[in-house]
Amino acid sequence: MGVKCVLFDLDLTLIDSKIGRKIRDAILESYVRHLHRRTGLDVDKIAKACLKVTYGLKEKPPRDSTIYEAYLDGLSSILRLRREEVDSLTKEYYGYAFDELRDYYTPIENSRRVLEEIMGIGLKVGIATDPIIKKIGVLKRLEWGNLSGLPYCFVSNADECHAAKPHPMFYREVLGKCGVRAEETVMVGDSYENDVVGARKVGIKTVMILKYESMEFNAGLPDFLVSDIFEIPDLVRSLL
Repeated sequence: MGVKCVLFDLDLTLIDSKIGRKIRDAILESYVRHLHRRTGLDVDKIAKACLKVTYGLKEKPPRDSTIYEAYLDGLSSILRLRREEVDSLTKEYYGYAFDELRDYYTPIENSRRVLEEIMGIGLKVGIATDPIIKKIGVLKRLEWGNLSGLPYCFVSNADECHAAKPHPMFYREVLGKCGVRAEETVMVGDSYENDVVGARKVGIKTVMILKYESMEFNAGLPDFLVSDIFEIPDLVRSLL
């Protein structure tokens, strides 16, 4: 059975960062600063709470609620804030404070062309970014990478997903949203742990871009290794 869908990670796969993988730390620091300014709570306490809740959700998906809903429950409980207050402050953060991260991002020259080329041969394309950020934040990053306005089958985000990377449930949920089977799908990403391990567990073929990872993986390998996103369309064609 040939490939019908290609899933792409977002950060450091389709859009680049001037600070590499430190972009993840920058997002956390930006959010923590916002909560600190608005609540007066200790920065370290907020940061530790955010990390504890996030890693807990990544390890054990909430299933019956979205990532965002479970995040609100967990963070409000640890910080002893009203859930409604955390919700309001988080929406406020994504509304304007999140935009301070824009200067860290730079479009990758070939990314949009690659997506359009894959869509042009009749395949579905989905954005399978780790859904620990609200949808508005994901859409903003797509805009910053000149990747907006394309007919994606799904764009993963905290408001709609019930599991996060690298849990296999995340990949099963994305497959369901895009209406495809694992054996019909390819996952492209830059992280062995997030983009390869979980996808392989559900039977998705994996492609890893060797930009920030070394060749020393914990166990096994991705199905394919590439050095540039521009290689993806020809690789996908070979799998049709």
